[in-house]
Amino acid sequence: MPETKTVKLTVVTANIGRKHASAANVKENIHKIRTSCPDALIGFQEIDEFDVSQEFKIVGARLGPEGYAFAGPGQLCPIAVPPTWKIKAHSISEACKGKAGHTPRRVIVTARCRPVNSPDFPPVIFMNGHFPFHTPDRWADCQRNWRRHVKKVHNKGVTIITTRDVNFHEEDLGPLPKLHDDERQVFDDGTEEWVACP
Repeated sequence: MPETKTVKLTVVTANIGRKHASAANVKENIHKIRTSCPDALIGFQEIDEFDVSQEFKIVGARLGPEGYAFAGPGQLCPIAVPPTWKIKAHSISEACKGKAGHTPRRVIVTARCRPVNSPDFPPVIFMNGHFPFHTPDRWADCQRNWRRHVKKVHNKGVTIITTRDVNFHEEDLGPLPKLHDDERQVFDDGTEEWVACP
C-alpha cells in the first residue's frame, strides 16, 4: 500500500473589497488576514473590479515582501501563494463571458504547487474564481466550465483545492451543486466557498 503523505496548509477565500472600498479598508482587510492566518494560501475575488483603490497593487505591496507569489496577477481573482509553497505552473481559463450591465468576464485561475520543504510531495492544484450574481445564464456557464475543468485536471490523479465566491444562496436554490463526485465541501456560507477534491 502506498505511503500517505500529509502537509498542513491554511486556505483563505477573501473578497476584500467592493467597488466603494477605500484603500484604507483594503489594507485593513489584508492586515486581518495576515495576522489571523499567517502563511495562508489566499484566493482573492473582486480585485480591481470596478474599484479605484488599486487593490492588486496594495495586495502586492503587502504580501510581496513576505515572499508571496501570485498566480493570475492582473485577473479579478488572483491566488496568493505563501513562501512555504512554490508555484510550478499557473494558467487562466474562461469560466463565462461577460454580460453588459451584469457581470464582467469570469475566469478560473489555476496554480500547480508543491511545498518548498517537501519537493517529493505530490503536486496540489489550487483553483480560484468568482461566479456572477443575479445572472442565471452566466452562472450556469461558470458551473459547467468549472465542472469540466475540475474533471480534466482531477483525472490526471492530482488533489484539487478550490476557493470561489459562488454567489449561491441555498434558501433560494437548494444545495450548492458539486463540481465533482469526489468533492469534499470544507466551507460554504452561500457566498464564499472552498472545497477539496482528493
